[in-house]
Amino acid sequence: ARGLHSFSHQDLENFLQSLSGQTPAIPDSLIRHYLQRAGFTTSDVRVERLVSLAAQKFLSDVANDALSHARLRQSSQPAPKKASAAAARDAKLTLTVDDLERALREYGVNLCKPPYFADSIGAGAPDPVPPKGSPAQAHAPAKPQSK
Repeated sequence: ARGLHSFSHQDLENFLQSLSGQTPAIPDSLIRHYLQRAGFTTSDVRVERLVSLAAQKFLSDVANDALSHARLRQSSQPAPKKASAAAARDAKLTLTVDDLERALREYGVNLCKPPYFADSIGAGAPDPVPPKGSPAQAHAPAKPQSK
């Protein structure tokens, strides 16, 4: 592997030129949006593609590290008694938020999970009180009278 200073100006120019013809995995519009939010603007698509390439590399590294954590976690769990070695090897791997959290921590990113998961807007909210006289009110259990 050559260091940054061992590349010639022509090598760098060729690399940057190749970026303009590459279709990035992360859309230019998304990269442009986050660059603008960070206060950086450029009209050079090659710069956007270079940032896109760096972001893609980061995401790929995090995903690979999370996969390694998942494999370690799975291999440390005891296998069922009747499972054969081939069945254990072919078992599906489940990537968890904990695996992702461990991988991100290696890169200095702290991931905070919410204490619960709500699958709908009203999950965990008290039931709304139906208006008086509505059919739902007629079937509601009577509240005990306080003295």
